[in-house]
Amino acid sequence: MGESIIIASGKDGTGKTVFAVNLAVTLAQRRAAVALVDLNLGMRGLDLALGLESSVIYDLGDVFLGVCSLRQACVADRRFEKLDLFSGPQDLRKADFTPGQIRGLFEELKRHYDYVIIDTAGGPAGTLSLAASGADRAILLVTPDQEALRNAETVNVLLRSKGIADRRLVVNKVRPEFFDEPAIPQPEAIVESLRLPLAGIIQYDANIQLSSNIGLPIVMEPGTYIADNFRRMAMGLVQPL
Repeated sequence: MGESIIIASGKDGTGKTVFAVNLAVTLAQRRAAVALVDLNLGMRGLDLALGLESSVIYDLGDVFLGVCSLRQACVADRRFEKLDLFSGPQDLRKADFTPGQIRGLFEELKRHYDYVIIDTAGGPAGTLSLAASGADRAILLVTPDQEALRNAETVNVLLRSKGIADRRLVVNKVRPEFFDEPAIPQPEAIVESLRLPLAGIIQYDANIQLSSNIGLPIVMEPGTYIADNFRRMAMGLVQPL
């Protein structure tokens, strides 16, 4: 039986989608069976970040409406032994999911995959709460700005209220040139504020986003510091607290 890991943040723009894709690819490179689930309903992006947008025919809205089976909604990334994508609907009329449906989805996927990585909308409302009702673990992504930090505190409380005990922190888009800037929250201050185990720090690099824009996750470029950093984080994240 696998486990489900939700990627959460206090606001949009923290890099959840790119992080989710690169984490999934890193695990798949180590021959783990990985399912990527896009629950950023109406604003899906995992298919674009993987370069699979033209392969998506059915989505999870179709599954829950009985239009297709879960298998038919599965899009395999053939670059890896076992990395499959399950897209959320762009049409919000198909996005009225229930917590029971989401829990059932995660349980079914965990029977077939080692890891189920879930991308959601930023902030405590909407799909984050829905996804958290069925997730085993959470990774909270925070960027070094006051809004992201304040909202991350709210999200952390929500995740705890949903019974997710294993919650870890990743500080993303860190700019070393701002380390001495008092107006910008530093990684150590973010850790102290949220009181969560620090899983990793990701330095800002435009290449990370650029690679996703062309459907080529940055960790697929071997021997780079970015790939090595993701590999270290992934190996730490898969270990239970």
